Amino acid sequence: MSDMTHISEKEPKSESKLLAFWKKWEEEIRRLLRNAFIVLVGVWVMFGVIAGVGKVGSVEMTPAVNLGDIVIYYRLDKTPTAREVIVFVQEGTECIGRVIAIPGDKVEISDAGQVFVNGHLIQEDRIYDQTYPYPDYVSYPITLQEDEYFVLGDNRKSAVDSRYYGPVTKDEIKGTLLTVIRQTNI
Repeated sequence: MSDMTHISEKEPKSESKLLAFWKKWEEEIRRLLRNAFIVLVGVWVMFGVIAGVGKVGSVEMTPAVNLGDIVIYYRLDKTPTAREVIVFVQEGTECIGRVIAIPGDKVEISDAGQVFVNGHLIQEDRIYDQTYPYPDYVSYPITLQEDEYFVLGDNRKSAVDSRYYGPVTKDEIKGTLLTVIRQTNI
């Protein structure tokens, strides 16, 4: 009889060890799922509300931003300053360009390809082509209204920018450029 008692006492101990082991893993799995949920919500907030990501589909900002580069922009900044690069929507297409003038500024582009803001010739580094006015689309001088920005691409020969479609409005701005991730061909 004592052998039988001894056997029946061992079974509950092994069951309690198995149960303890399972409860520990169950707790770890719950912790893992909770942390994964928190990370997913954080990523959604980061890239759905605060930052945006886009792929450049044109050469309008070369050499600063090249075709195929990935851009990360700050969605909460809809009032850029002059010289900042912005991501905006124009005629249903996501575009990228450099703000040359802000609300209240007067923009003039000469036939010789010089850009004047408020009567002053602007000096731009890394702009290698003349900035021709394309007067068939926009008439100069143009004074920007509230919430209007004059945007030019750095690659002035190829850029379709405010010289074609006029000022970009604050509602069309998606955000200001934070960083560029270069795409290289290997």
